[in-house]
Amino acid sequence: MAWNEIELRTLVERFWDGETSVSEEDQLREALQREDLPEEFEGVAAYFESLKEPAELGNSFDDALFTAMGDEQSKGKVRSMTPKWFLAAAAILVMLLSGYWFFQQDAKLVAQEEHSQEEIEQAWEQTQVALKKIGVEINEAQVKTQKISKFNQAKMAIQYGNE
Repeated sequence: MAWNEIELRTLVERFWDGETSVSEEDQLREALQREDLPEEFEGVAAYFESLKEPAELGNSFDDALFTAMGDEQSKGKVRSMTPKWFLAAAAILVMLLSGYWFFQQDAKLVAQEEHSQEEIEQAWEQTQVALKKIGVEINEAQVKTQKISKFNQAKMAIQYGNE
């Protein structure tokens, strides 16, 4: 398949954004193997080339590792990387920090409860004021409704009483 630079650039961008399918990645891998590949895509081509061959450390690495492990085990003494006092100090530090954090959270909770009680009282007062306003407005609406009703009765009497 012949690729122009714009299509190839778009496919490479979609690849780096993780938006390509497996078949599109195969097409991209194939397109990056061509001879007349533009220079800007050589890094991507090298990346795809590196995916072909898995890196192997070889037997010499394994032999050296097992030899080093065997030498340590043959001495018969296992060394700890951290002294015992260091572990004890770390445990004490963790307990102190946990205690400090716990008491800070407890103090915050008490402050929130006090603050919450004040907020509840304010909300109650505001609710009472709002309900009083609504009650006054409902009463005014009832008075106006009664006036309209009387007006309609008078209108009906005039309209049907004269016929």
